[in-house]
Amino acid sequence: MNRYQDSIQGTIARLGDHLGRVQVLMRNLAESRCLSDREMDPETELAIVCWLEEAADLIGEPRGHKQERHHP
Repeated sequence: MNRYQDSIQGTIARLGDHLGRVQVLMRNLAESRCLSDREMDPETELAIVCWLEEAADLIGEPRGHKQERHHP
């Protein structure tokens, strides 16, 4: 064992937790991608916006710079 053992173990645990959150976020966004506008209620739309903002935070992009594409 070395003197960094506790720090290494704690960092590995925090990274694992972080990766778990990223995986859940990716799954939520992937599932949302298939929804049509008719299928989105206000609560679902708010959740999507929050997930997009969380993703922006995770990858270091500024919030609110997402372009909405309008489909006919």
